[in-house]
Amino acid sequence: MTVELTKGLRFVMSARDEIDDAQDSHRRWVLHASADSHDTEDYAIVTRLIQRPSNAPMLSVAGMGQYGTLAAADFVCNPTAISDMLHHLPNDWANKNLQLILHVKVIDFKPVATEVVAEHAW
Repeated sequence: MTVELTKGLRFVMSARDEIDDAQDSHRRWVLHASADSHDTEDYAIVTRLIQRPSNAPMLSVAGMGQYGTLAAADFVCNPTAISDMLHHLPNDWANKNLQLILHVKVIDFKPVATEVVAEHAW
């Protein structure tokens, strides 16, 4: 669903293990998943699209793997993480569409740190 949703947007989940920047062909985030799911990192894409004024915004949260999805869901529900993210966004971000790329550090099958590595508001 995320592949379909992000078509035509800046950050595109082009495959299960790759997110591409449509405005910079040299910029991409690739997950090199291990066969035993003992990954040490993951990536996630968060997309918030403002619909017509009469409709609510739509939010999509998707990791390349299970750890990215879990960390991204935690991220969007964490007031401290959202507050820290605001320093990187334009003042009027709340009235714009928004995409974030998150890098997730994984230790012992648990996401332990999440960092915003790219953002785009329009």
